[in-house]
Amino acid sequence: FRLACESLKSEDLFLVIAGTKGWGNVEEFIKDLSPLIKRKIILTGYMNDRFIPSLYQSALCLLYPSFYEGFGLPPLEAMAFGTPVIISDRGSLPEIFNSITQTYNPYDTKGMSESINQWYLNPYKRLEESPKLKEFAKKFTWKKSATQVIDFIKKNQ
Repeated sequence: FRLACESLKSEDLFLVIAGTKGWGNVEEFIKDLSPLIKRKIILTGYMNDRFIPSLYQSALCLLYPSFYEGFGLPPLEAMAFGTPVIISDRGSLPEIFNSITQTYNPYDTKGMSESINQWYLNPYKRLEESPKLKEFAKKFTWKKSATQVIDFIKKNQ
């Protein structure tokens, strides 16, 4: 995020980290950033589900730097709202989303920055991609997942 801010010199680019605290201490990671960058980082803490749609809809993109992921509900949620997704090339993420997202090595901060810059500098591409992302997300439903699990159990009894 710092690299993206520095290269874009943008006043309207913010990093929103939503949700309860995870395994690490975010404050520890941002403590050495300049005040200019720190003021552009918003830590929401817990968010009620009713606010999630507007968060995704107003986001430039979802950056998902996971080192291991079983499936990746946040990327799918973002796509359902037409929000572009940038995922790491780890775990199951590329297998599930590679055809529709940008991928990068989660250790490659320059690559992440460049992906953010691409979405920021190409707003029309975002508008063009949004319907494709929504359509892709429709492939995944709770009903379809439940049916697949039930079918698997029946087949393997």
